[in-house]
Amino acid sequence: MKNPLFFLLLILFTCSKNPNKISKIDIDYIEKDKETSWFRVHNKQNKWGFIDKDSSIVIPFEYDFLNPFENHLAYAKQGSKEFFITYKNLKLEGDFDAVSVFSEGLAPIKKNRKWGFINEKGKIVIPIQYDVVDCFRPSGLCAVSKKNMALLI
Repeated sequence: MKNPLFFLLLILFTCSKNPNKISKIDIDYIEKDKETSWFRVHNKQNKWGFIDKDSSIVIPFEYDFLNPFENHLAYAKQGSKEFFITYKNLKLEGDFDAVSVFSEGLAPIKKNRKWGFINEKGKIVIPIQYDVVDCFRPSGLCAVSKKNMALLI
């Protein structure tokens, strides 16, 4: 034992926790994400994130809620803010009052009590003008309401 400091450091590094991984005892809820094969996790600190099969954190535990990924995006809530994130945890730009989940490639967004739709790239493709919106159906239609008149778009 020529260098006891070397052995002490070796022991410390091998026993230390990896900050980029989550332990099973820290997980409150877990489910496999069908699109990414990652796992959507709710931790014991009441935050959501995603991990891979090796328990490495791929989306940090900073969200109050996260949906599974759909069309390369996941709905996220952080405080009073609602938005979508990408696989790389990039938040889609847009100052919306509310955002809902994607259906048939479009997601409802709300601004100043009116609704419109964004596409999977976050671009507004149906103007924000409706009082009430539903989700798009496989037929390509969506029920909306504007000035108390029901419409299909």
